[in-house]
Amino acid sequence: MVTMNQKKLALIGLDGVSYELLNEFAHNGVMPNIGKLIKNKGMVRTIAPLPEISPVSWTSLMTGMTPGEHGVFGYTEINPVDYSYIFPHFPSLPVKTLWEELKNDNQSIIINLPHTYPARPLKGILVSGFVAVDAKKAVYPGRILPILKKMNYRFDPDFSFIPDKKKEFLADLNQVLETRCRFFQRISKEDWNLLVFVITETDRINHFFYHSLANKDSPYHKDFLLFYKKVDDIVGEIISRLDGKGIPFVVVSDHGFVPLKEEVYLSQYLKEWGYLHLKGENPEDLGAMDAGSTAFSLDPSRVYIHLKGKYKRGCVAKKDYNKFRKEIRKRFLGLEIDNNRVLSAVFFKEEIYAGKYLEKAPDIVLLANDGFDLKSGLLKKSKTGVTVFEGMHSRHNAVLIDACGFSLKDGTTIYKIGEQIKRFFNP
Repeated sequence: MVTMNQKKLALIGLDGVSYELLNEFAHNGVMPNIGKLIKNKGMVRTIAPLPEISPVSWTSLMTGMTPGEHGVFGYTEINPVDYSYIFPHFPSLPVKTLWEELKNDNQSIIINLPHTYPARPLKGILVSGFVAVDAKKAVYPGRILPILKKMNYRFDPDFSFIPDKKKEFLADLNQVLETRCRFFQRISKEDWNLLVFVITETDRINHFFYHSLANKDSPYHKDFLLFYKKVDDIVGEIISRLDGKGIPFVVVSDHGFVPLKEEVYLSQYLKEWGYLHLKGENPEDLGAMDAGSTAFSLDPSRVYIHLKGKYKRGCVAKKDYNKFRKEIRKRFLGLEIDNNRVLSAVFFKEEIYAGKYLEKAPDIVLLANDGFDLKSGLLKKSKTGVTVFEGMHSRHNAVLIDACGFSLKDGTTIYKIGEQIKRFFNP
């Protein structure tokens, strides 16, 4: 009989990979290993929490909690006193992760999981994922750092190649992925009960080359397919080793992806509608917001009411809170670009969040229709635009391939995968 500390489970993460992409590549031969896995285990669509970005989704999965329960709602927050940006780091996460809840002598190896920087101590090994800026702070225990340096391990590709040197970027992206996998192959030979390995390079190629998937005349179409073939080879090798030892596993993505048509800058609409006022001709951040502003936006799709008592220069009384929320929701729901509705839904925070950190949540969360990428765009000069990005995150088509027997259904939310992993180790 398997005892508690003998249980093993692996989680393979494919950042930003959609159900439709995996399904297409599984059936056209680009990803034959994934194809066999889908045939044998099935694949379901999962739903990302809002906003549909990596720190929110991966934190929901690695805690088995919703955003209202773990308190992460984006890459940045705002200091209510001086309006400077705050970057929530992993050590400030107020709840335990899956590996921190393991009992007895269970060991974990966590490699490249976003929003785990700076690394905090654990029983095992952690190499932080995006955003990791200092290798010394991104690794636990310290004995792992010399191994990473010797291998020339990097946490992300060189984005300076974009947009003018896209071939060079692709070469660099492949090199980063190959090095990451060599490190994983070495370090995964150590003892573990929970193994987490996330490939974030899929998200990067989707952001900058997604139009090349459908456009067979693109000079990068073949590169796109070859990259995913390489990912399939990597996943196939990992799965083969796990299957050979009878170790259960899941393959998951944190959000889906769709082609991008146009970026939409929420701050510029809030300015046009009279809710946001900035001092000076070239404001650098929300520190330029004046006391007469009634609402502001943070990336990617969050709107906050400038409440009196909550923010130092807040001017909206509590009695007017819902009035402004209703006005702003109505404005955004009616927003059209070239006769196309921009938004599929606009939520008040209590409609999508619950838990200890509800008060911290954005007052309004916008959900775009496919193709419209919502940004704060505080410093933009126009209300919409096209940039270097070709693909955008989507909420509705993340994926789960379940070789653990969790029996989660189509349309399940991502945090429930984390819940199931908790129950696996702590029934």
